[in-house]
Amino acid sequence: MQQTTLKARGWRAFFRTGAVAGLALLSACGAELSQSFVHRSGVPSAFNYGAGGRDLRTVVLGNPFAMPKVVIDEAVIDSIQGMNNGPVTHFTIAPSNDARAPYRVVILFDPPKTLAWRDLCGNAAALESVARDARLRVSIAFCVNEPLYAHVDSSIPSADSPDDPAFRKMMGRATFLLIPPRDPTTAGDDACEAPTVCP
Repeated sequence: MQQTTLKARGWRAFFRTGAVAGLALLSACGAELSQSFVHRSGVPSAFNYGAGGRDLRTVVLGNPFAMPKVVIDEAVIDSIQGMNNGPVTHFTIAPSNDARAPYRVVILFDPPKTLAWRDLCGNAAALESVARDARLRVSIAFCVNEPLYAHVDSSIPSADSPDDPAFRKMMGRATFLLIPPRDPTTAGDDACEAPTVCP
């Protein structure tokens, strides 16, 4: 049985999560906007196999704040740890040998408007971070080798630091939305139904 884990952050974490493959789900809670996409079938089972009960390599690209990148990386990992839908996993910049190498999560801050989704799972060094306006944007992708399995685009009006509650809430919600509780490409319509509560 699939286990859902959420770390309490002072807000109720129940969200509508099932997007049909190739289609987007738009979630708007207050000033935060999120869209989740499922690009391939078998996302929940792939995540369970590649990340369940082990380290999951997490790549953080871009720096939306005026502080050292290592500080940003640590804050990002802390904001998403325990927030995923599905089995317990350990997001980490430096995975141990028990991590399954092809499986990873890529987090790109301020992705360019012209970004092709599939590139999130390609050459990380080629991905650019470009602030378009005052709004803080992030794309989070679940990758298995180069294929893109699922991703979420989220944004908030602004954030002062990675400790800003709005930033942490955006990151937690995006992480939760990344992996659907059931495969929307094979399950019935009820797989897309879940309560939606804005904090």
